[in-house]
Amino acid sequence: MAGVTRWARIAAYAIPLTVLPSSVWRITAYTSDAQIADGPTHAPSGSLELYVFLLSVVSELAAFAAVGLVGVVRVTGTRLDTR
Repeated sequence: MAGVTRWARIAAYAIPLTVLPSSVWRITAYTSDAQIADGPTHAPSGSLELYVFLLSVVSELAAFAAVGLVGVVRVTGTRLDTR
């Protein structure tokens, strides 16, 4: 029976959790009125907010790809069984 080791499965589930704080910070930084870093204060445009939101969503989806790569898949002979 071929499978994924326990440490690889734990690492795959940890990857989205490590990407999550940066996504939350990114969305908060561009959508809130609070000045988080030094620099010019200006209201972000709607297209910039959309870009930041989509960037966060895409980065989370890419992180969840690791979970899909080590998903519960067992190869038996020539048949592929998923559970």
